[in-house]
Amino acid sequence: MQHFHDPHISPQFTRPTKVIHFRNLPFDLTGEEIREFCAPWGTVVAVKEKVGANKNQCFVEFASIDQALSIVNHYASSANPASFRGRPTWLSYSGRDKLTNVSPTSDTPTPVLQVTVTNIAPDLAQSGAINLDLLNVVFGAFGFVKKVIVYNKPEGGLIAWLQFLDATTAAQVRQTLQGQQIPRNLVNDHPNPPVLEMVFSSQPDLNIRTQSYCTRDFMNAALPWGDPDWNYISALLPVGPEGASNVLSVSFDSMTYPVTVDGIHTIFSTYGTVQKVHIFEREGKTVALVQYPDVRTADMAKQALEGHAMYDGGHNVMHVTYSKHRNLRPYGAPPAAAPQQQAYAAPPPTRQHYDPNVVVTGEDFVRQHERVLQQAGGRTAGPPGAPSYGAPAVSVLL
Repeated sequence: MQHFHDPHISPQFTRPTKVIHFRNLPFDLTGEEIREFCAPWGTVVAVKEKVGANKNQCFVEFASIDQALSIVNHYASSANPASFRGRPTWLSYSGRDKLTNVSPTSDTPTPVLQVTVTNIAPDLAQSGAINLDLLNVVFGAFGFVKKVIVYNKPEGGLIAWLQFLDATTAAQVRQTLQGQQIPRNLVNDHPNPPVLEMVFSSQPDLNIRTQSYCTRDFMNAALPWGDPDWNYISALLPVGPEGASNVLSVSFDSMTYPVTVDGIHTIFSTYGTVQKVHIFEREGKTVALVQYPDVRTADMAKQALEGHAMYDGGHNVMHVTYSKHRNLRPYGAPPAAAPQQQAYAAPPPTRQHYDPNVVVTGEDFVRQHERVLQQAGGRTAGPPGAPSYGAPAVSVLL
């Protein structure tokens, strides 16, 4: 019997980890389908879906390494590949044991559903058609809605929390509407309606202090109108409202070799177009700021690079967080308030290290970087003998 072999696995991703990386998924695959697929192999702790430039990858965290081992070993020795809707899917260990910036999955029903509205077309977003009143109509058709909170994410998309009379009603609503589109007749017969994704919230009761455009308590008509309680809403969010940014802040542990603009640009451009790079010293430590065109690209790079070494051999371990900045000052621009600081623009690459038609592995990444160094006249990122840059494998299959 000939076993199915994944040719895209880099040697650095053969060490068993609790988080499994799935690639070549159907672009419209839902989180619920992913959880159902993984359920026979163990308890799914969290899912990070729609990852990658084409939104056709995901990460799944299992409760134990043994559970992750069982699914990987099964398909590694199987004559048939893992597949979704007839499409072969590659899966491997991810190099990490825990997912961050995701909401844990929960199979224990509560009266409150956390609903993520995805696939919102630009014209619907601009018109404000996806709002509290619309969601109340959609969900109210399947059960009485007691309370609603709606939050429009700065980077696009919407998260809402809807509280029903009891957990049983919430579970029935979730079973009915999970992965479904909002009815077209409610969005002016739009050809591409938004999609509803939901999990049970850990909050059994929503604390709404005022009626507003984004908070509503239908059980308390005497509640006054006023400004939303943003502190309370922030606590509900899987990622804080001020957390997400298109600019990443990178600090380093085990720093052996210098951090340069060329090196940072080479590594981070693997995950999308890098617009600007700013490197400076803060309290004796090197910090790099990396600007992407949008939050989604920055989030993809953050998820992939957090905790990984800049150089092979574990040198210059990177810790990646969101920056408070949104737009770095271009190189040579007059400083706005701090003359002593200087922002640096990343050198325009002759070739961006990103091709939607290929899979980039760790070895490919090293070769690409070596070519950049050769074009620059030799190794510029560190002293002679410094190891090559290292980065997690990135799959960008169509």
